[in-house]
Amino acid sequence: MACALPHHLFFFFFFFFFFLFLLPFSTVAQTNGTVAVGTSITANTKDTPWLSPSGVFAFGFKPLQEKNLFLLSIWYHQIPDQTVVWYGNDGIPISTGSKLDLTPDRGLVLSDSQGNELWKSQFIVDSVAYGFMNDTGNFVLVRSDSFNLWESFKYPTDTMLPTQIMESGGVIFSRLSETNFSQGRFQFRLLLDGNLVLNTRDITTNFAYDAYYISGTFDPNNSSNSGYQVIFNDAGFMYILRRNNQRFDLTPQQLLFPTTEYYHRATLNFDGVFTQYYHPKSFDSSTKWTPIWSAPDNICLNINGEEGSGACGFNSICTLNEYKRPECKCPPGCFKKKLPLSNGRQDRSVNGQAFLKFRKSDLPLVRPPPPPIPKPKKKEGTLIVVGSDGKLDALVENDMEALNDWKTLERFLMVGIWCIQEDPSLRPTMRKVTQMLEGVVEVGLPPSPSQFSYTN
Repeated sequence: MACALPHHLFFFFFFFFFFLFLLPFSTVAQTNGTVAVGTSITANTKDTPWLSPSGVFAFGFKPLQEKNLFLLSIWYHQIPDQTVVWYGNDGIPISTGSKLDLTPDRGLVLSDSQGNELWKSQFIVDSVAYGFMNDTGNFVLVRSDSFNLWESFKYPTDTMLPTQIMESGGVIFSRLSETNFSQGRFQFRLLLDGNLVLNTRDITTNFAYDAYYISGTFDPNNSSNSGYQVIFNDAGFMYILRRNNQRFDLTPQQLLFPTTEYYHRATLNFDGVFTQYYHPKSFDSSTKWTPIWSAPDNICLNINGEEGSGACGFNSICTLNEYKRPECKCPPGCFKKKLPLSNGRQDRSVNGQAFLKFRKSDLPLVRPPPPPIPKPKKKEGTLIVVGSDGKLDALVENDMEALNDWKTLERFLMVGIWCIQEDPSLRPTMRKVTQMLEGVVEVGLPPSPSQFSYTN
């Protein structure tokens, strides 16, 4: 005789097996990459980022080393160092409580904890149906007919990923430093003429200095031979595509690290070296990104334009390490008082010499006599400098190097008087001040800062 289950136990087992059956499907639904309109995420340590279907990439607020600060970004979610490959809000950190909303009419909208808008996705002209985080690292906003209205690949920051394409006129910027995601001094650009270049720039004006790497993919005699796209294909190869469909390879032809087994990225590093890396998909805690190729071969020597501040900045010396990355050091014991050291580098192949003046500590301190004070001429204005005893050596506190260069000290004093004129129209611009201090522009006799300092 068959044994029947009690009525309440029947329903218990029914719902138990029902939820057990649905559990895998529920997990897939949470990680299928789709983000519904109206969804939001908050900058804190609790909210889960929006993951790609396989969980390789995440989009959301990544905690920074600084307490309670986050970066709106896309990053490799599964590897140990969780490398950032894209960031919004111009790389500016975001405080706890900031919020990212996916809206139907404006796309992604970032606001702070008080509701003030900080950033939004650009050029949304139609209604957004949903967002999608791809396994390629590309976050897209999709229309109801599956047309991409916006995608992060079209607005790269410092990194390109496989399947990403840079069109003619495209540009990516380096970070300002390893941990500062603001735009730095270096650019990776595909020019309209077809050349791919690396160059430094003036951060304030965005003026581009001479390129320190040029691909040579511009043909002035035949435009079909010129490049118009930089392609990073799904096999892990980077190349410039010419208009005649011929390739100019950037990645070595024999790539030993297939994308089926390795992650790839190409980044313009904060120090100006553009590098393609690989990372095993099977890894442990010690696994790191490894370079495949980089440009230029020697950034210390390749940056040689007359303008700009070299690879390391003013008054620094650049040396190349084993990974073809620059290491920057200060000149030993050198205190610059005139023109700055604009492109210091150390290499056996450098064909040139630099002469630096050092102070010897064992020399006796000898104070030179002050110059004679000229007698004022009649019917001419006399400049009265208010002081305890009008002596310039008191201003430099017995700095013998300054006292030995009396003309420079006098010029610095006159520049200072120019800068404190009561009439703002008489004050020189900062550019002219720099030129006067460097001796490029002659410093005229300044008028008195106050009308009561003149006598006739």
